[in-house]
Amino acid sequence: MDYNYLYMTSQSKEEFSIRLKEMFSYTRFFHSQLGRLSVAAFNKGVLSTYHSEFEESLISNVIEFKPIRLLLSSSLSELINNKKIRFVDDLNDMPKTQHIRMLTDAGFMSSLSFPIVDNDKVVGVVFFNAKQKSYFSSEKIKSDFIFLASLVSSMFVQVIYERKSYQQLLDVALKIGHHRDPETSQHLKRMGMYSELLARLLAEDIPEITTEFIHRIKFYAPFHDIGKYRIPDAVLFSNAVFSDKERSIMNMHPIYGEEIIDNVIAISKIKNGQSEDIMFLKNIIRSHHEAFDGSGYPDGLVGQAIPLESRIVTVADVFDALLSKRAYKDSWSLTEVKKFFIRNSKKLFDPVCVEKLLCNIDKFVEIRNDFDDSREMLTSNRSF
Repeated sequence: MDYNYLYMTSQSKEEFSIRLKEMFSYTRFFHSQLGRLSVAAFNKGVLSTYHSEFEESLISNVIEFKPIRLLLSSSLSELINNKKIRFVDDLNDMPKTQHIRMLTDAGFMSSLSFPIVDNDKVVGVVFFNAKQKSYFSSEKIKSDFIFLASLVSSMFVQVIYERKSYQQLLDVALKIGHHRDPETSQHLKRMGMYSELLARLLAEDIPEITTEFIHRIKFYAPFHDIGKYRIPDAVLFSNAVFSDKERSIMNMHPIYGEEIIDNVIAISKIKNGQSEDIMFLKNIIRSHHEAFDGSGYPDGLVGQAIPLESRIVTVADVFDALLSKRAYKDSWSLTEVKKFFIRNSKKLFDPVCVEKLLCNIDKFVEIRNDFDDSREMLTSNRSF
């Protein structure tokens, strides 16, 4: 392999996923037994896939949308604690966890796992899987993949650093906006978790939902109402039914939110490498009040023209709002909430999102109860 070519590819200004795809394809030209390259983020004992590349014939057989909480006794925990590379010559010799079964069922036989270390702390792992036993045992092959893993590790750490100033500015903007927003901090936490859960449930049926999509929606969903920062107090904190004028003022908050993000981007001097993140966030902020039948605002988008991330956040936001007590309304019962979503499927909401919500309502209720900002706990009732 031409190490210089791989290095130059890793340093290009393209998106992380595009660079990784090119490096994977190039490596497979020399190592046809390589079937999978995966980068997973590690945080607080949980390993969560950030991005993966597969041999084309294996894509439909491999689904990696579930985060893994590592057991202290596992070999991956040992890898993370000792910051050492792990080689597995035969995956069939490993404990038959769900993840290992997934890999062996897809035809993978051996693996190389490389810790991503930043400031002496493991922040992720690079995984390689081959379709041949003991594939990574020869010194030449080891050298190739350790070099490649080092490049991928540097790329991932670079992504973390490039986003840091951007995310810090977003956090400040969110805190400022939240200071004036009647919603609770628990609502913001729930928004991220509801949206992540709904995205994971949709992932097996919608190819557009990647592991990167799931990471993004969990982080960016809480920013959906950041534009309320610019709504006058008399409107924002009103407990009365809005007049037409007040409603038109409130309906500007998605546009104001997008403008706030544009200001954050200008301040942080964001590079092109984060353009996908920026568009994702702006889609959530601008379009989370669009309705599936076109009756929403600010653009009157219809159906699939509404960005998927916005459709997901819309369902999460309304689900939480209906269950929450406000000065202007009592909280709804879970039965009432279910009926509302059934009535408004295909009208206000994407019917696929509604179906996933209602079929997995217990999981959403669990999040609600874990991060509840009232003393009322909900009991799930499947008779909707």
